[in-house]
Amino acid sequence: MVLMVGGIVLLAALTQSVTGFGLAIVGMPLLHFTNLPPAYAAPLIALVALAMRPMMLWHYWRAFELRAMWRLGLASVAGIPLGVLAVDYLDERAVTALLGVVIIGYALYSAYYDVLSRQARAQISERWAWVLGFVAGLLGGAYNIFGPPSVIYANGRGWQPQTFKANLQAFALLNSLFITFAHGAKGNFSPDVLALGLVGVPAAMLGLVLGYWLERFIDQARFTRLVIVMMFVMGVGLLV
Repeated sequence: MVLMVGGIVLLAALTQSVTGFGLAIVGMPLLHFTNLPPAYAAPLIALVALAMRPMMLWHYWRAFELRAMWRLGLASVAGIPLGVLAVDYLDERAVTALLGVVIIGYALYSAYYDVLSRQARAQISERWAWVLGFVAGLLGGAYNIFGPPSVIYANGRGWQPQTFKANLQAFALLNSLFITFAHGAKGNFSPDVLALGLVGVPAAMLGLVLGYWLERFIDQARFTRLVIVMMFVMGVGLLV
């Protein structure tokens, strides 16, 4: 089990470093397939994410725009505690099914957005930051999957690639800090979770370094499409 968890975290971290997303949205469903309970998987990914985010933000911080991000960040912080608490009141099968729906929806959105990549894209108002940020906080607190709503907002605002990566890494770091604090306050970092973290954190760092190295040899657009297909298959698997 421990080696399997380490391999999953390494794959998820590698995907994150190459494509800019994927740590939780790849890692969480794969951890579910190992029968690791959500009460272990969620705090484990939160711990791994907190270790990774500063290194990733360091690569892009010069393009960070606080003015474009503060609404999204504030709204997500408000939603995180509710997401952490909600897991306790949901049946585990319902949680798994809901996670599958979220992943399938995000995969379909990503595929649709990829089709529109060469066409004019509709711009959304900054007011959507409050709604999408709060949803990101809920999903982040429950499953560590705060990426999909923030990516939808970033795409809708038409951010340039470097700004896109910098802003979302800063957003991810903020969420990781509050999610980790919320799990700690709730007592979710059990000895078993911390033991898995001793394997998961080094595996994530290795995946991060490998991803940065492989990024030079991989066609990012093609790899991102492969990840979208993987997400869709994993989401269907969770539902089944």
